[in-house]
Amino acid sequence: MPGNLISITNLMSGHEAKLYEQQTSKTNGWTGWRPFILGKRSRIRDHVFHLYPSDGGKVTPHLPGQYLSIRTFLNP
Repeated sequence: MPGNLISITNLMSGHEAKLYEQQTSKTNGWTGWRPFILGKRSRIRDHVFHLYPSDGGKVTPHLPGQYLSIRTFLNP
């Protein structure tokens, strides 16, 4: 059983590496955390927000409904 687990782990980590490579090879693609500024809220939907890179750079084209991982820091 441990051999099978190692094989699955290797398969999944290889797949993850390919996903990261696909993302970084896109125009304006990147990996890791990148600071964004929370912009205006959409007039179309209350739960839609516009995010802008704080460095003024461009972002990879995206599709509506995509999920984002967001990391925030709260000051006490």
